Amino acid sequence: MKPLNNNDPTCSPVSSNCVIWQGKDIPCISLCNGDTVSDVVFKLATELCDVLDQLDVSTYDISCLGLQNYVPTNFHDFFQVIINKICELKTCCDSNSGGGSTSGCPDNCIVPVAPCFYYTNQFGDQVTTMQLMDYITAIGNRVCTNSNDISTINVTLSNHEERIVALEDQPVPTPPEILVTPICTLPQTPVDIATAYYALEQHICELLGATGNANAIYQSISRQAPGLSQERTLSNTGETMSSLPGWSDVVANLSDSISNLWLTLNDTRSAVKTIQANLLPTCDSISLSLQATLVSDTSLKLFIMGTIPIGFVTCNPSGTLVTISDTTGGAFTQYVDIVSFINNPTGYAINIAGTPINIASNINISMQPCLRNDNLGTTCQSVLEYTIVNQSNCPNMVYTPTQGSIAYSATSISGTATYTVELWNSSGGTMLSSQVQTITYPAPLEGTFIGLSFGTNYKLRTIVSVNDVNTTCPFTTVTTPPSPCPAPTNVIPEIVI
Repeated sequence: MKPLNNNDPTCSPVSSNCVIWQGKDIPCISLCNGDTVSDVVFKLATELCDVLDQLDVSTYDISCLGLQNYVPTNFHDFFQVIINKICELKTCCDSNSGGGSTSGCPDNCIVPVAPCFYYTNQFGDQVTTMQLMDYITAIGNRVCTNSNDISTINVTLSNHEERIVALEDQPVPTPPEILVTPICTLPQTPVDIATAYYALEQHICELLGATGNANAIYQSISRQAPGLSQERTLSNTGETMSSLPGWSDVVANLSDSISNLWLTLNDTRSAVKTIQANLLPTCDSISLSLQATLVSDTSLKLFIMGTIPIGFVTCNPSGTLVTISDTTGGAFTQYVDIVSFINNPTGYAINIAGTPINIASNINISMQPCLRNDNLGTTCQSVLEYTIVNQSNCPNMVYTPTQGSIAYSATSISGTATYTVELWNSSGGTMLSSQVQTITYPAPLEGTFIGLSFGTNYKLRTIVSVNDVNTTCPFTTVTTPPSPCPAPTNVIPEIVI
């Protein structure tokens, strides 16, 4: 908006909309701090017009004053007529104050009033008349109030005029450029809003081109098979699709739809894998594990567990070759039909009497299963190993941890033996330290690992060597106690006086 004096070279071309009211709020005319000068002038002018309307003599009914053909043309003359009437009434009242009749005084006359003096009484009725004296008093009060208001408005307008002139003399302000920093649409450097908006619009268009609009997405969501929630799963016919963790019975958005899609796909894959394992077996469908135990000085048992699909047989008709050896070098072999004995709870017994196996040492069992399926032309091989640890020579170790150390003690075995006590990390993957002692019974086995961390898990084991036969005892997990002085959680700052 440009001012009307824009073409006048002696005037500053400043829009009044750029000037704001910085004074206090004026509730009676709804004027607020921050309004533009255009708003301020409009509100003041509106209020002034309302006041001038109220002062318009032609809006008042003065027929009861009996002025004959005389009609006041301005508020001054109107107010003078009222004063004259008041004086007449006062003279009338004064002349009858000696106790004479007051019937000639119109003090109690009921006269109609102008609409602006209407009011509602306590009964809810609109009152449109007043006693003459009350009416005259009300008019006088209203005139005084209006006069005061006009004086205040004039002072305010004068003040505003000075401010407007001062503001118009100021140079036109240049609004600062607003910059934003994009996150993903552009490099993260400040750019103007128009550039950022254009980049955002471009990315949204690309996204809509890749995913389709909202209507296309909802149509895609609606393509889930009706009643799928109540359908039985393919991988477990005892369950329904809705019983799968994360399943959405009511698909309301793309997230629900994709979640159901993945659950359905996973269920299908699980069912297909079951079909493959049973009808189209592969090497992946074979799973085998080996365990063994020493039953007596002359016998041990093998336990072969897992899954061998129908159609697979051992490559060698004699069975799978099993190698049994000890830590002193003694060994022998034997064939075992693992297909027949798989998952047999009683195990497969092997007689070691008369073999080179030294039962005072650890016994290692190793086999290399070879299975073939002639119908599929598939051959599968693997390696299974298991060690029976001879614990007859393992001492009964007692571990005593402190914050930074672990002490150990045990009663030595009969005769002379070499004891290697090993300290490993919590996973048993790295040996941290070891201590070797040769002890003759009844001397005790004792020692301490120091320099350890508190609140930490360690694994310890003992290897006992007698006549060059080693017995590796199982690991024992030992935890050092936590720090005796935990770090304070609330530190009170030192106050220096």
